[in-house]
Order: sequence, then structure tokens, then C-alpha cells
Amino acid sequence: MTDPIRPVADTLRQIQGGQTLDLLGVTLAQVIDQVRARRKKGTVSLILHIEPLDGPAPLIDEPVFIRAEVIGKGPKAPAARDVFFIDADGNPTKTPQPRQQGLGLVVENRSNG
Repeated sequence: MTDPIRPVADTLRQIQGGQTLDLLGVTLAQVIDQVRARRKKGTVSLILHIEPLDGPAPLIDEPVFIRAEVIGKGPKAPAARDVFFIDADGNPTKTPQPRQQGLGLVVENRSNG
């Protein structure tokens, strides 16, 4: 009969002396802050790399290596953008064209960030 499988959190607490769980918590908090600030989704991933012991092991129960990787992807800040008008030759230009000025359009200079 095998032992019951213990909660994965118990194993995670042992990886790198608990530093993986600490990093996971910090990364989660950072991504949550970014999601709330930018109103877009983000992700936090925990990847466990499990590898066999190198070479033959004269043991009954062969051990394995476990390496953890924590990846946080918060929403990116929107890239700055500029307004361009198209001139009579089809080229983009920052100068409002005479045919546009009759519409009463005003371009505000503000940063997106």
C-alpha cells in the first residue's frame, strides 16, 4: 500500500528552503497591482522542472531533482502614440492639413502612460 499523496503546498515549502513560495507570493502581489492599475489581465505561472538523478543510483527509491520557476506577466503599459495627418501626397505629417482645419479639430498634446 502506498502512502497518501500529501498536499503540494508541503512540497513547495521545501523547494529552495521556502524561497519559491515567497517569490510566488511577491510575484502574485506585483501582477495584481499591475492588473488593477492597467485594468487588463495578467498571469502568474509556477513551473516545476523535474529531472532524474544523473547516472545510475544504487538506491531502492531513486531521487529526483526539482527546480522551480516563477513567471509573472503583468499587463504592459500602453505604448505612446502620436497623431499624424496625411498630406495631399499620402505622407504622414504632424502638421494639421488645411482641409482638416475647417472641421475645428484640436489635437491635444498629452502622454499616454
